[in-house]
Amino acid sequence: LSEKASERLPNAVKEAMLSGCYVISSRSKGIEELVPRGGGAIYSSNDHEAISDHIIHCSSNIEYMRARAKVGQKHVLNNFNASINTLKLIKFFDDSIDGTN
Repeated sequence: LSEKASERLPNAVKEAMLSGCYVISSRSKGIEELVPRGGGAIYSSNDHEAISDHIIHCSSNIEYMRARAKVGQKHVLNNFNASINTLKLIKFFDDSIDGTN
């Protein structure tokens, strides 16, 4: 959990999600885009009680945590993949040239 407002879409969080880790993150601009609903947890960095409760919940519900980690992993694979994004851009430009976009 970081309190640094300058950390937007931190690579460490993306890498953790990509490797299948369940993410509990502090709220900052852009983090909601990175951590999808159901794919991790986002809290205010000073909400210690809620964070603690969630960590305890996860530690006693491993399957819950694993299932949510897979949601986060899939989100990163589908939305932060350079190859996929390049193909989407090519299609966008092709459609624009053809007048279908």
